[in-house]
Amino acid sequence: MTGCPHEGSTGQKGAQADWPRFRALIQRAAAGLLVRALTEMGEAERMRGRYEPAAGHFERALRTARRSGNRAGERHALAGLGYTHRVRGRYEEAADYYGGLLDVTRATGDREGEAHALRCLGHLHRVQGRYDRAVDYYGRSLDLALLTGNRAAEHNCLYGLGHVQLAKGRHEQALDHFERALAVARTTGNGTAQFDALDGLGRTYCEMDRHADARARHRRALAIATDLGHPTNQARAHDGIAHAHRGEGDREPARRHWQAALDILTARGLDRTYDPRVTADAIRAHLAALDDPGQESRGR
Repeated sequence: MTGCPHEGSTGQKGAQADWPRFRALIQRAAAGLLVRALTEMGEAERMRGRYEPAAGHFERALRTARRSGNRAGERHALAGLGYTHRVRGRYEEAADYYGGLLDVTRATGDREGEAHALRCLGHLHRVQGRYDRAVDYYGRSLDLALLTGNRAAEHNCLYGLGHVQLAKGRHEQALDHFERALAVARTTGNGTAQFDALDGLGRTYCEMDRHADARARHRRALAIATDLGHPTNQARAHDGIAHAHRGEGDREPARRHWQAALDILTARGLDRTYDPRVTADAIRAHLAALDDPGQESRGR
C-alpha cells in the first residue's frame, strides 16, 4: 500500500499556513532589492553632478524603505537626499533630511551612522556661515569617529574643520587640518578624499598668496579627479589652478583653465559642483573679469 493521505493532507495544510509568512519574506526581499537599486542609481547620478534625478531616485528609495521597514535603506536614502538638497542650496530641506538621518541612526544604535549624520549637519552649518555650530557638530562626529576607528569619518571631519579655519582666515590652522586629512586619506587609499584635502590645501595656499604651492596641489587634485572620472571635481581643480594663475598675474593660463571648467559643466548640463563657490555663473564672472581689468580688481 502506497501513499499516506493523512500525512499529505497535513503537509499541504502546513504549507498553506506558512504561505503568508513566505510571501511577506519575498515581498521584503524584493523591496530591499528595489531600495538598493534606487539608491545605487541615485549615487551614480550624484557622482555625475546630476542632482535633480539623483534626488528622485533617493525619494523613491526612501518611500520604499519606510513602507518595508528597511531602516538601513532609509538611512542611505536620507543621507542621499540631504546631500543633493545641500549642494543645490536648499538648506532647510537638507536640515530636515539630515535630522531624520540622525534620528534613525540613534534609534538603531548605529554609532558610525550617527557620526556621519553629525558630520553632515556640520557641513550644512559651515556652508551657511554658522561656524560655531559647525565646529560643534564636527567635534562630536570626530569623537565618535575616533571611538569607532572610522578613518573615513575622521578625514571628513578634519576636512570640514579645515574649511572652517580657512573661512575665519586662520590659514596655518587650516593647513594643519587639511594635511592631517590628506594623511588619513592616503592611509585609506580613498582617492576622492585625497582630492578634497588637496583642494583645501590649494585654496588655503592661494589665500596666503603662495600661488605656486596652490597650483601644485590643484594639479595633483586634477590628476586624481581625471583618474577617477569625476567631472565636477575636474572642474573644481581647473578652477583652483585658474585662481592660482590669476594670483600670479598669468591671465591666459587662468582663462584656459576656467574655460576648461566651464566646458566640463556645460557639456553635462550642470550649473554647479559640490563646492558652492565653483558654479557655472561664478566661472563666467571670472572669465568676464579677465576681459575687464577694472572689474577684476574690484572683484578681488
